[in-house]
Amino acid sequence: MKRSTGEWIDKAEGDYRSAGKLLAGESPECDQVCFFAQQCAEKYIKALLNERDRSFPKTHDLKELVERLSPPDSALGDLRPRLERLSQWSMLVRYPGFFASAENARQAVNTAAEVRRVCRHHLGLDDD
Repeated sequence: MKRSTGEWIDKAEGDYRSAGKLLAGESPECDQVCFFAQQCAEKYIKALLNERDRSFPKTHDLKELVERLSPPDSALGDLRPRLERLSQWSMLVRYPGFFASAENARQAVNTAAEVRRVCRHHLGLDDD
């Protein structure tokens, strides 16, 4: 595995752990959970793109990133509707006017976990 791919994975794992910790309490920080879940998925997809020598733009659009995989990944492709919802958390919760719910946070973490599982599989990593 490329060193740079490992760095993407390290960043993604930090986001995954942060989302899980923020979701675990009695009063979960739902906005931050959603943001970190989106970031985890984004960085895992970028790790996979990086490992496959595929270029990618500076974007938070998970669907666009998945479309750059070659060959296309059917497991991630099947997640497109969920990826579109997860993509919104990169910006929506960062500013006043919208607040994520606990259900939003749980769904975001579940989608990030699925992206993580698929990407780790393709990268030859255990699904810790």
